[in-house]
Amino acid sequence: MEKSREIVTAMKWGPGQDALSAKARASLFVGKSRKALLEKFLLELKESAKSRSIQHYLVIGTRGMGKSFFLSILYDKVKEGHAGDVWVPIKTMENEDQITSAQAFMASIMRYLGNTPLSGAVELANDIHRIKDENTAVQQATEQLEELCKKNKKRILLLVNNFDEIYENMFKDTSKAALRGILQQHFWLKLIGTTRNITFLKLLQEEYEVELFGQLSTEELEQLSGDEVITLLYKIAEVEGDKEVLEKIGSAEWRERRVNAKALAELCCGAPRMIYVMYPFIVESRTESGLTVLHKTLDDLTTYYEAQRMYLSSQERAVYSVIAKLNGSASPSEIAEELHMDMNVLSTYLARLQDKDYIEKVHADSADARIVRYQIPDKIYVVWYQKNYGAKDARYKWLVEFYKTAYSAEELEHGVGEPEAPEIVRESKLRALSELKAQVSQTMIVETVPEDKELSEWNAALDKGIEAYQKGKFNDALSEWTRAQKACEILVKKYPDNLMYQEKLAGSLNNLGLLMNDMGRFLESLNYKERALALFEALLTRDPTNARFQSSVAMALNNLGNLLSDLGRREESLKRYESALEMRETLLNSDPKNINYQSSVIGTTTNQVDLLTTIGRHRDAIRTLDAAIRIIPENHELLLLRSSANLALQNDGLARDDLRAALNLLESKGNGEFLTEIHPALLSYLRHGTPGFTIEAIKIVCAVFGTSLEDEKAKPLIPFKMAAEFLASDRSSGTLFNLDPLTRDATYKVLRDSGHEGDIEALNYKGKRKKRK
Repeated sequence: MEKSREIVTAMKWGPGQDALSAKARASLFVGKSRKALLEKFLLELKESAKSRSIQHYLVIGTRGMGKSFFLSILYDKVKEGHAGDVWVPIKTMENEDQITSAQAFMASIMRYLGNTPLSGAVELANDIHRIKDENTAVQQATEQLEELCKKNKKRILLLVNNFDEIYENMFKDTSKAALRGILQQHFWLKLIGTTRNITFLKLLQEEYEVELFGQLSTEELEQLSGDEVITLLYKIAEVEGDKEVLEKIGSAEWRERRVNAKALAELCCGAPRMIYVMYPFIVESRTESGLTVLHKTLDDLTTYYEAQRMYLSSQERAVYSVIAKLNGSASPSEIAEELHMDMNVLSTYLARLQDKDYIEKVHADSADARIVRYQIPDKIYVVWYQKNYGAKDARYKWLVEFYKTAYSAEELEHGVGEPEAPEIVRESKLRALSELKAQVSQTMIVETVPEDKELSEWNAALDKGIEAYQKGKFNDALSEWTRAQKACEILVKKYPDNLMYQEKLAGSLNNLGLLMNDMGRFLESLNYKERALALFEALLTRDPTNARFQSSVAMALNNLGNLLSDLGRREESLKRYESALEMRETLLNSDPKNINYQSSVIGTTTNQVDLLTTIGRHRDAIRTLDAAIRIIPENHELLLLRSSANLALQNDGLARDDLRAALNLLESKGNGEFLTEIHPALLSYLRHGTPGFTIEAIKIVCAVFGTSLEDEKAKPLIPFKMAAEFLASDRSSGTLFNLDPLTRDATYKVLRDSGHEGDIEALNYKGKRKKRK
């Protein structure tokens, strides 16, 4: 009689896992690295429960690696209080197709909070869903959730399955920007999501130029080892109450002769889901019924694998099928020959399948690292494909492939004559043994996708140049980046219509411009930067709506403005800053929550305001800041700059208002480094010759942050206070000489940095005269 194997059935597919008890799930949780990752998250949750810092995580793993199950285990542990009593965990389903906006994302969170201490959010979810304006809805939702968290002294832990799919499923870029904003701004909300797309963060960074994504770290869910696979098999049998299987797995013969743990792990790619799928066959593979069980197991996989194939385009599916047909591993020319496909076209589809985690590139053991084959890591899929789509004259080829994958030649040689095995099994094992032996004596013939050597040279030179630059070895960096530039120039000549190569060349020139600037070779720097700008502008002319090209032109204009300012060509510099700022503000208006766009606007605004202030155009500086603050209303850097500009015009009241607003923003964000943030403003106040306002500003800082100059964290303010008091006196006071040496030196530095070098020299002269007397 066939066993029901309810636990195995539930664990084959993600949704079934939640139907199990927390105790059953805990029993099936195996893997040393997985348990270590779980403990890491629990510890981090405990430690961050009282912090206002923001840190999110993405758990990366291939299909069937147990990502959803890991989130279930984490959910159970947090709910049981292993991470303290602050966090309220909610876990999304594996498929959340209905979430197509940030508004829907927030409404979904609110609904998931039912039966939790924050269940009041459920009643508000429908109201949020009905709001027509998404930004308004998101703002209201976050405000309401924040209020609930504050009231109940709780925080929300979001355990989100397939976060990358939810993000990519959002129709509008503004929705994606809003979601990024949610995660970047609220300390009471922590995301631990999953993705199988290892390039997801890289793609985000390239597309939006953001790193959220400095607040989002990745952790890899590693494959199970051979020993861990055996442990899982034992745990499955234990939870199922399968005494016969427990005895079998516990026997030395089964462990040592019948099951090669390493081969099992390889066959199932170390993926727990595949272990559950193959469990019935693995424990019955010696018997006559083993073949029947394998047939049924593979048939049960049809729905799963066909669904996976439907995610691919027809061309991608064709390439994927050919690799499976060729026993799961093929060279590019073998695939191209089978499909009669142009090699350049094939390269595109191979890259897409790699990005989607369907295939992997395997480099040959050769001095030429470009020699590759492409293989399907899911060995069971290859067996399934051979069974269902293999040629009729080789109907058991799939079984031969299975034995080649699951057993070593020695194991097959030992077991090929088993009298109890059916004929087809013996025949298949014999063929598998023959092919394995033949593979040992052959050298695998591999071929390569044609690749320009210049592209490889550009990549290598770029990386070596970056490494040298970071170590301060500027001459080495110059050598490597010059080599990268020349490689790009060859590529541009060979492929004049390839915009990617033109963009790489512009980037190479820009790198050389920055390097020359650091080396003090300003005229050469100017030449490189102007050439880079011209190339970026040419690219933008060809594709005017390309946000990346727009951003690159703005960057080049800003860099050129910096250099022209250093060269004393101030009017030219201002024109470059104005053009750069206009482009960066346009980009930010298209994506208001984009942190990188915000940072770019702040950077160019700061550069322009510094230059305007230097040449005494304070009113123009304020107009520039007003425009930036309208776009980024809650930014302490801009507010502090405007405070200084207003003070230069003797608008003390406005300067004081901006200072308070900036400090309140810093305090609300829990910024423990507030002294570093206000340091430039205090220097600016002193530079404008307003020591009285500086002393008042220090009092305001202490009041907002609830501290005093006696507190350790506020002691760095003392040199500013002493410098202000000295400048407010007749500058002949001897009080500075009574300070301890460290404070006196720090005060001197403040005076020098704020433009009062002459006062220090006079003070030192008077000090010397005192000593002579």
